[in-house]
Amino acid sequence: MAVIALNGASSPAHSTHSLYTEVEHQLAAQFETVRTFHLAGDDIGHCMGEFDRFENASGRYRIHVEGKEIEQA
Repeated sequence: MAVIALNGASSPAHSTHSLYTEVEHQLAAQFETVRTFHLAGDDIGHCMGEFDRFENASGRYRIHVEGKEIEQA
C-alpha cells in the first residue's frame, strides 16, 4: 500500500516541518511507499469544478500545475 503525504510547512525552519518529519518516519515504518509533496512555493491552481474541465479541455487540466501531479498520485 502507498501513502501520499502533503507537507505544508512554509520552510524547514518552521515548527510544523519537524512535526511532519516525524510523521513521515512513522508512515515509512508502516507502509511500503510514502510519496511526499512539499507544498510551499508550489503553484496549485484554484479548482473551477468538474464541469469546467469537461467543457474546456475534455476532462483535462487546461494548464500544468503541481495540483495535477498530486491528483494523479
